Amino acid sequence: MKPAIPWSSLILVGSEVMAFVIHRVIKRGEDLPIVGDLPWGLPTPGLPSGSVSEMLQLLPIAAAIAGVGFLESMVISKKYGEKYKYEVNLNRELNALGVMNMCVAIFGGFPTTGSFSKTVINDDLGGRRQLGSIVGGVFLVFCLLFLTPLLSFIPRATLAGIIISAVVKLIEIDE
Repeated sequence: MKPAIPWSSLILVGSEVMAFVIHRVIKRGEDLPIVGDLPWGLPTPGLPSGSVSEMLQLLPIAAAIAGVGFLESMVISKKYGEKYKYEVNLNRELNALGVMNMCVAIFGGFPTTGSFSKTVINDDLGGRRQLGSIVGGVFLVFCLLFLTPLLSFIPRATLAGIIISAVVKLIEIDE
């Protein structure tokens, strides 16, 4: 039986309430690392700043990040392609990553790839199509616009635990 609300969400909310009580009511939260203040709202678009020499200096690091990110995305695609019997087109995957990262650069974001933890959580929740990512994106925008003050008390250990519990499902000892 799957719960209507995922366990990770219940754990997230419960631990945040406890962290709020520890920090604000008991005033003893100095040893409990929390997420802290998050920037409110959506990022504004703009061109990346920096000199040409700085960008050239970052180029080898950027290439390594892009390579590892591409490999990570391919591993995820291959695993779930085998699981759900669909064909993975590496050229389309690489093109999608390239376009996505160009868009992210305009908004000053981090390089992005397929996500082990997000894919596993989406799969656990029954997401089998792109609609799951669209719903997740809309929810993220909603959180950035309206919920950032509420999210500041999430314990970092809770986030780590949720990610680890999701990614551990990908480990296949036999392989």
